Amino acid sequence: MNIALLNDSEIDIEKLCFEYEVQGIDRKEIKNHLNDKYRRFSQKGDFRCVCCNERVKMVLSEEKVFFFRHFDKKSCSFSENHKTYKNQKESLEDKPKHRAGKAILRTYLEGICKLKNIIIKDGYGHRNTLSFVPDFILEFPNGQMWAIDYITGLKTDSKYAKSLAKRRDAYIKQQFTPIFLIDRYWMAYEHDINYVSIVEGELLCVKKSKQDYLWTEYISRMESHLIDVLFDNKPLNRSVKSIAYFAPHEREISIIRFLHEEEQQRKTKTLYKPITIPIDKALQFNSTYSDFIYSDEDEENYMEEWRKELEQEYNLRESMRKQQAAERKRKEERQKEEDRKKEEQRKREEDRKYRENLRIEEEERKKTEEKTMEYDGSIEDIPFIGRSERQMNSDLKREIASTTKDNNFKDSYQYKQMIRHMTKYFEQEDENRTESKEKKIISWRNERNSLIKRIPTWMLDELLNHYVNGEGYFINGRMKWKEIVLHSFDILYEGKLTTLQLLEMMKIEGIKFEQSDKVMLYPVNEYVRYIGRKLKREVTI
Repeated sequence: MNIALLNDSEIDIEKLCFEYEVQGIDRKEIKNHLNDKYRRFSQKGDFRCVCCNERVKMVLSEEKVFFFRHFDKKSCSFSENHKTYKNQKESLEDKPKHRAGKAILRTYLEGICKLKNIIIKDGYGHRNTLSFVPDFILEFPNGQMWAIDYITGLKTDSKYAKSLAKRRDAYIKQQFTPIFLIDRYWMAYEHDINYVSIVEGELLCVKKSKQDYLWTEYISRMESHLIDVLFDNKPLNRSVKSIAYFAPHEREISIIRFLHEEEQQRKTKTLYKPITIPIDKALQFNSTYSDFIYSDEDEENYMEEWRKELEQEYNLRESMRKQQAAERKRKEERQKEEDRKKEEQRKREEDRKYRENLRIEEEERKKTEEKTMEYDGSIEDIPFIGRSERQMNSDLKREIASTTKDNNFKDSYQYKQMIRHMTKYFEQEDENRTESKEKKIISWRNERNSLIKRIPTWMLDELLNHYVNGEGYFINGRMKWKEIVLHSFDILYEGKLTTLQLLEMMKIEGIKFEQSDKVMLYPVNEYVRYIGRKLKREVTI
């Protein structure tokens, strides 16, 4: 134990040692000084235990802390508590810092307690043996008791937090009001992001003071746009809380008020920068003697200043939002302009390619004209294929002479034979109604599942656009006579229709030509053979 009674006066040997150390006296000189002053009292048995009033002796060792010990080496609650207290501080606290801070804190507490008739004593001086021993015990006139601890060796692990929770529960069980003051070394505050770091052990020291209630009410009265800035879409609890950090050498206490998330309490948002209060103002008792006030007279000014900060933040965000909206609009306009330019470029490129193709086609046409000097360009109806009209007429005559037989039938007789043949095929009874028979033939051709309806479009285009020598003799219906051939190809292939009869059908359809039927049979036969080759269905003509 560090305290003993000398003629009913408490002698705190640890406090005396600290005072000498502050004066710069080394430990050996302190020992000699205490021996000179108190050794004879110890030898005569004048020192008594403050708890059991038994004789104690003074023990001074240069290697260990100075203390008092029972003369008969027996123990009492005081000595047991002191032993427990000593073990606690050695394992959990920064001993030099704690020792100095505790002495400063005791000085201020003694001054405050004297005015209120409150008894202050060391925690190990309690009359009962304690499992956890506080730094100080305050006994109020109404019987209420506080257990005050100054924490310097805060650890971040859960084991320390559980130990601190057990200490708090033990104090409450002994009917103490637990008060924890954390050294300001552990205050981790970042102003730019309004954040204070709180570990599990510190959560046990978080308070809800009267000033915290006033801050909570102040928030509830703020405008909605400031509320939005404050919470910033975070699940923060709207109840303001605070934590106090003790700076003994500066003789002040820093209070941080904050909001935290309900499920993750370590995620915090501070309301205002740390409020620094002189220790003599902060460590005043509240009206119910349940805690210190931790407050300053300028709290309302702090609230208004904080409100202005929120207004500035809101204005800044609004300005940023408008700038971003303007920037998005500019980007959209630039994108539209780029798209427009790309579209114009694409159209110009297409136009260039189109003109280039026309130029190439024109050059090819001119080259072809240069190669065929005999071509007579006066016959516009006959497409040029590389041979002159005179050459094509000669070709036709040779082909007709070799492929056609002498046919002396008159045109009228051939027409009647064709009508008779088609009438017999369709089982018509009236042979004299020539006009009706002609309509039957045309109707049959249109309704039949003809070749045109069966072949793909690309092949149909290829067949219709194929050039045949002699097709220039057709005066009208350049494409129509080919359609008639395609419609009738199936019955030509089956041998139920001759090309001469097909030529008569063309006349019925209004196809005109300037040559005789014998001459016109050549392009028709040539076209029928071409279709047969393409479809791999050779037709016997």
